[in-house]
Amino acid sequence: MSKRQVLMIIGVLVAIVPFLGFPLGFQKFWAVFCGIVVALIAYSFAPKVKPVKSADVPFSEHKSAPVTTEQKTAPTSSTASTITNQNPPEQK
Repeated sequence: MSKRQVLMIIGVLVAIVPFLGFPLGFQKFWAVFCGIVVALIAYSFAPKVKPVKSADVPFSEHKSAPVTTEQKTAPTSSTASTITNQNPPEQK
């Protein structure tokens, strides 16, 4: 029997039990029992959540650019002359 059929049967029984002449204590018990069954069925309808690995995420707004191991430094005054002039100045 499917969950949908169980819910339909419980709904019909909850609707007709007050008119069948049962004692009030039984009617209250039946209402509480049916409520618990409906809650359990509703809980089973919840989607199954699986953990997401960071590698599975296609886009992350806070992800920074990859860091390289090479460090590039700006030329200083001593290295700037060797960069611009491949031949060092001749000393006299």
